[in-house]
Amino acid sequence: MMTECREKKLSSGRPFLAVLALWLSAPSAQAAGFYISEVGTPASLGTAGAANVTNTWGPDSTWANPAGLVHVEGDPMVGGLQTIVPYMKWDTDLAEKGGDDGGNAGVIAVVPSFYLSRALSDRWTFGFGLSALQGGGADYGDGFAGRYGTIDVALAGLGGTVSLGYKVNDALSLGLGASVIRTTYEQKIAINLGPLPDGTVRIKDADDTGVQPILGLQYSEDCRTCCRCRHRPA
Repeated sequence: MMTECREKKLSSGRPFLAVLALWLSAPSAQAAGFYISEVGTPASLGTAGAANVTNTWGPDSTWANPAGLVHVEGDPMVGGLQTIVPYMKWDTDLAEKGGDDGGNAGVIAVVPSFYLSRALSDRWTFGFGLSALQGGGADYGDGFAGRYGTIDVALAGLGGTVSLGYKVNDALSLGLGASVIRTTYEQKIAINLGPLPDGTVRIKDADDTGVQPILGLQYSEDCRTCCRCRHRPA
């Protein structure tokens, strides 16, 4: 379950907002760091997605918080392409079976994104998005000291999101949607055969498709009252 909330000086006359925020604020799970919160858009890049939940200005609110779609001006489209260049190395001083440190095991990844929004009426707004929502990988090489744990591993997830935003009134908007996520996983592991050369086992084409619903809420009555929430069940 992943939930995010941003609040700013809730007025004492609106206690229900605080209760709602607490109800939605369950502990977050980030899938061991494989969840990508920066989705190739100006507001998310370089911020670790800190502004995602408060998004009211771009079509990427389709994924970030569909309640914000009703505030997006015009019928915009935005596309992006970001490159992830990781660097990781291991200290192999304690390796008992020999082997090297694997060098830089980071795997370069290119992450695409595309979003659009269209106003259907004065109250309803439609949004569509396509982006890589999770991923990670490492390639240590066959001679890696930790080869019995892994030689190389790759996880990738591409998601398509469809959302609707509904304007209840000037202060309150609601959103709902769903992401269909296609995930692929592959891994190569060495097998210790004693005096014989190492064997290997591969996990290939461990693919799966899942659906993740999205619920969103944005409330802003005046400069003293602001509550924005997004809820993604696991």
